[in-house]
Amino acid sequence: MEKKNNQPFKARLGAIGENHVAIKLMELGYDAINANDAIKNCKNYDLIAVNPNNQKTAFIQVKTHEGTNFPLGYSIETVMSDDFINHLVGPWVFVYAYEEKNERKYDCYVLSKEQMATLAKEGHKWYYSWDRKGKSQPDKKSLAGMEIAWLEGKKEIKGSAMYPNKPRFENPLSQSAKNNWQVIIDELKS
Repeated sequence: MEKKNNQPFKARLGAIGENHVAIKLMELGYDAINANDAIKNCKNYDLIAVNPNNQKTAFIQVKTHEGTNFPLGYSIETVMSDDFINHLVGPWVFVYAYEEKNERKYDCYVLSKEQMATLAKEGHKWYYSWDRKGKSQPDKKSLAGMEIAWLEGKKEIKGSAMYPNKPRFENPLSQSAKNNWQVIIDELKS
């Protein structure tokens, strides 16, 4: 797929990510319904997963991106607020799209609603706390992002030439969220 920085490309990439997750859910034995088929660009979730054995449902937000910082669709101010969790309705799946040896690949990082709220809040509190050597802090109205390193459970290396006073990030994830489908399996248990 040719990389383009335009809305049709982003919409297509998003649809590919949603379908990738839907296929995985079906492989796990669940029904998967794309909410965007009924409500154009549904704000709080993209997929509805249903356990056919007990009719339990999970509302899943899918974010697909080719870069290492996933746009969340919320401002930094919102994700740093105490009520951010109230904006979330279920698990989140981050689909990292990349090419390797001329083959398209997709890595999925799965977070529960609680993990998502905590990681986004703590990550942005950390990001906002840096001493930027006289430069202004980022605008809290700017869009928040989710770093792939955070999803992998990595701790940031303290300091850099540009920001020597950058504090160490204490990642609330103790391990990588890569292919952590158990989050959704647990949500759909009876």
